[in-house]
Amino acid sequence: MMTQPKRKELLFLKKCYLCAILSFLSMYAATGQSIDRFSIVGKLIDAKGTPVSFATIQAKAASDFRVMKNTQSDEAGSFHLQVPSEGKWFIEIKMIGFEVYSKTVEIADNSRIDFGTVVLKESSVMLKGVVIKNTKPFIENLAGKVIVNLDNAIISNGLSVVDLLNQLPGVQITPDDQITLNGRGITVFIDGRVTPLSTEALKGMLRGMNSTNLQKIELIANPSSKFDAAGSGGIINLVKRKNHKEGLTGSIYSGYQYGRYGRPNAGTILNFKSRVYNIFVSGDYSYTKYFIDANLESRFFSSGQQLQSESQSQIRSIRSNRSLSPTVGVDIYLTKKTTLSVSGTLGDQYFKKDGTTDFIQVHSGQNVRRAVLENDVTSNMSLYSSNICLQHKIDTVGQELTVDFNLTNNQNYSDLDNYERENYHMGQAGEMSSFFLKQNADLRLYSLNADYIYPIKREGNFEAGLKTAYVISKNQNEFLNGNDGSFFSNCKYPFFQTA
Repeated sequence: MMTQPKRKELLFLKKCYLCAILSFLSMYAATGQSIDRFSIVGKLIDAKGTPVSFATIQAKAASDFRVMKNTQSDEAGSFHLQVPSEGKWFIEIKMIGFEVYSKTVEIADNSRIDFGTVVLKESSVMLKGVVIKNTKPFIENLAGKVIVNLDNAIISNGLSVVDLLNQLPGVQITPDDQITLNGRGITVFIDGRVTPLSTEALKGMLRGMNSTNLQKIELIANPSSKFDAAGSGGIINLVKRKNHKEGLTGSIYSGYQYGRYGRPNAGTILNFKSRVYNIFVSGDYSYTKYFIDANLESRFFSSGQQLQSESQSQIRSIRSNRSLSPTVGVDIYLTKKTTLSVSGTLGDQYFKKDGTTDFIQVHSGQNVRRAVLENDVTSNMSLYSSNICLQHKIDTVGQELTVDFNLTNNQNYSDLDNYERENYHMGQAGEMSSFFLKQNADLRLYSLNADYIYPIKREGNFEAGLKTAYVISKNQNEFLNGNDGSFFSNCKYPFFQTA
């Protein structure tokens, strides 16, 4: 027979158990509500009802169209996008081969908007009175990467690589050509080899490269051992087009974009292939000129919400970039399974920036400081790279051995002229200061690597590789103070060797 104390103890345990269950259910409900708040859901299909996988869905601020959040549709075409806050949002859905779908929505607190089923329209291109439609999918989703095939992608013709990348799933490009993949920084590879360029030089090269020269683009979120560790944040591998038909083939292309300034581009691809060898020549030229106008204003208030001071900055900048990059190479077919390839690329790039910043600081209604900063930058970059590659296909199921030797020489010469006029107000000339900076950089990279690929049935690939590299880096900085004429020179010749 149960005693009274035991009954009270059992009743107490039941109450604790019930409270735990209710707490768990409330936490679950709160978590579900948190996950579902400020969210947009839907499903993407084409005109035939086939799900559209790996499309990019972006949420842009309705005020300035900045990309604040992005996601991708899954294999069933479904997507779930959670925006940071309530308010008006500009939703844009992009997928190569389809027209861009856009819609402005307003999200209230804790609301959820269902787009339902969205039918994306296939894009079409009018060419000499004939409408050619992109009806085949261009996206392949393999283990750890997304492959965009451009062989029959008419939508890519005439676009620069930067403009094409901006249409690909998971890729974001800012107005100053900063590229991210799924919100993470990336390393750009060309034909499986890293590009040892500075940020500005890389942006100019991609802006000047025409997508007609590309066979496919690989978007790799989780790089394998085949790629350098520098791409741990993500890799975009640009694979150049190669000829598969015997005889002489080629194409010539050109384009012109016009805004405030013109943007011409042109290029050519030539191939001559026989049963023994394939000779190829290609080249790209582009000229880009653009401007940046920005107005910034800051206000500072006291604890009593009284205006103490404010500052205004007006930024005006005109920038131009000229790029020329010819490539020549030959493929020698030693056997049906073994190919020896030798290629070389020259690159010449010129960058110029003229900028002015007008800064005004006001305190208690009076102009206490004004500074005008003039900034002129010129940069000339020359690049030479060569590659010797021996590729042997061991069997027909994908087992492969590749040995590469690469030589890259990148030289960059830049000049910075800086002028600043302080207290330039009320008709006074103010105090003028200036300095001049000259930077010269010479980077030489020698690398030898071997890669082995063994396909595993329905599981992916086993990949292994070895690499050794020797790097020579020379840097020289010269600084001239325009006020007192002082001069400073700093030369560094460090040598690095990695294996």
